[in-house]
This record gives sequence, structure tokens and C-alpha cells, in this order.
Amino acid sequence: MRSVEQHDGGTSLVTTTMKEEQRLAAVVGIIDDECAIVPRGAYNKLPDGTIAPVSTWTGLSFEDAGKLSSYNHFRVPTRQIPPIERAKMNKTLDFWDPLTDDVPRGCWTLTNEAAAQSVLLKSWLWPGFVFYHRPNTSAYAGVYNGTGLRNSDIVFML
Repeated sequence: MRSVEQHDGGTSLVTTTMKEEQRLAAVVGIIDDECAIVPRGAYNKLPDGTIAPVSTWTGLSFEDAGKLSSYNHFRVPTRQIPPIERAKMNKTLDFWDPLTDDVPRGCWTLTNEAAAQSVLLKSWLWPGFVFYHRPNTSAYAGVYNGTGLRNSDIVFML
């Protein structure tokens, strides 16, 4: 339900009322859009434009798994790529938005977990989101276990 209130000076205030399940669905959608991650090479773009998982993908090497540039957002790409840069890219692998382009810079933390032989990515923007990948295996996953509140103070923390 939407209502409009007129105030002095010609300004108006528009308020929208929504159900809790609508608000929750919107927050989950935003978290998924900003945090869903896939390791580079796990999916490729076919000549007909479809995107499919690579059945023979065996994971990132230990060296590549330790680089933030080896991880991409699992969503429809939003970045604008200059034509010169696009010509240099591998069109079957480099179609996602890389995490290295996220703003603010430094909103992801990458750590190596020696005991579990895995790499963890944590979001400073959405505290509670964790992604893991076990190098040299096809095992990777992400989970969000937070309050549903975006960290609006991140620019002051970095």
C-alpha cells in the first residue's frame, strides 16, 4: 500500500507499506545479488550464450585459490567493459563481475585455512556471509548467517 503526504513548501513524502515476508524476500535477494560467488572456471559461456557448469572442473590451484581475482559474482554482470579490454578477455571464462571490482575496495577478506585445506571469503558488507573453496577439488559453497543488516559503516572501517 502506498500513501502520499503533502507538506509545506510543496514537498511530498511517499510511504510504502509491505508485509514482512516481502521485506525479507527483498533483503535475501539483495544479499544474494551482492554475495553469491563462484570460482573462476567453474562455469563457462557457450557459443550460443548459455552459461553452464563445467563438468570437468577440478577446482582452483592452491596458488589461484589464494587470489581474490579468482572469484566472481554469480549474477548477471553489471560492469561496463571498455572495448579494448573486452578484446583481451577470455570470453568463455571472463563474463562474470570479478570481486576485485567491488566498491568499496577491501570489502572482502580472503583467508587460507590450513587445517581444513580450504580458502574462506568473508564479506564486510554483509557480516555473516562466508564462502569456502577447497583447492584442487570441485567443492565450494557459500552461506549467510547474519542479522539481515548491511554494514553501512564499512567505509569508515577500511
